[in-house]
Amino acid sequence: MQNIQYLTETSLNNLKAELENLRNKTIPDIAKRIDEAKQQGDLSENAEYHQAREDMSWTQGRVLELE
Repeated sequence: MQNIQYLTETSLNNLKAELENLRNKTIPDIAKRIDEAKQQGDLSENAEYHQAREDMSWTQGRVLELE
């Protein structure tokens, strides 16, 4: 059984804007954070690296959900 959800045009536009923001701003920003954290050295005890990886995972999941 399909779960059909109806959206208003405004809601659809908001979701499209969120997707665009995630792709064009959020993901590149997180990738930059990951790169900067990698340059700090030992990744096993690098909290910034682990947090950035978690943020990236959540963001990529949200992109898939919106697509």
